[in-house]
Amino acid sequence: MKPGRGPATRVPIPKVPVNADALGTQFSPALLAYGPDDVPALSQLLENERHAKAWVPATMALGFVGSRDASTTLVDLLERRFAGRVIEEDIFSALLRTPACIGLAAQKDDAAYDYLKKGTDPAIWENRIDWTCPQLTKPQVIFNMVEETIQAVGASGRPDAAAFIASLVKAKPREYLAPHRGAFVQAVFYLDWIQRHGLEDFRANLFTDAHRTRWQQWKLTERGREWQTWASALRQPHNQ
Repeated sequence: MKPGRGPATRVPIPKVPVNADALGTQFSPALLAYGPDDVPALSQLLENERHAKAWVPATMALGFVGSRDASTTLVDLLERRFAGRVIEEDIFSALLRTPACIGLAAQKDDAAYDYLKKGTDPAIWENRIDWTCPQLTKPQVIFNMVEETIQAVGASGRPDAAAFIASLVKAKPREYLAPHRGAFVQAVFYLDWIQRHGLEDFRANLFTDAHRTRWQQWKLTERGREWQTWASALRQPHNQ
C-alpha cells in the first residue's frame, strides 16, 4: 500500500426509481441496491400488466431483497395472480424466471427455501399453477417449473442444499432424473460457485456474461467433470 492511502472503500450501488422506464427489461447492478422498504413499490409495479416487460428485473429485485414480504409477492405472482387465465408471452417470461428469484430470496428466507424444496416434485405444480400460455401445454409448463426450481435450490446457497440435491439423486427414479439432469448439474454448479467465490459474487454475476465464464471454469474442475459424466450416463438408453 502506498503511503497516505488507506484501504479501498466500496462504492455503493446507486438505486434507481421503481418504475418501468428505470428498471428496463433485464438485469442491471442497480437491482442489488433495493431493500425491504422498496418491496411495496416493486409489488405495485407487478400489478400493472402494461409494464410486463419490466417484470423480469422487478422479480429479480425482489429476489435480491429476500425478505418474507418479497418472497410472498413472488409466490403470489407465480400462483395466484393469473389463476384461470391464458397469459401473454411477456408475462410468461417473468413467471418462468420467478423460481430463480425465489431461489435468491431463499438465501435469506426459510419459507422460500421450503417452497423450493417442495417444488422439485412435479405433482406439487398441478395445484400451484392454474394458468396456461399459448406456447406450452400444462405438462410442459410444469416441466419448466421443476427445471427452474431444481436450479433455484442451488442458487439458494443453503448449507444443506447439497445434501438435499444428493437425496433427490439417490431417491428419484431414472424417469425423473434423466429429463432434469441438466438442472441438477446447474444446481451443483451454483452451489460450488457460491462456495468458491462467495455469495456476493454470485448475486452480482448470476444474470451477466460472467455466468458463462464461471460455468466454463467449473466444467474443468474435478467436481464439474464428475457431474457431467453423471448426466451423460443418464442420456444413454436405460438398457445400455
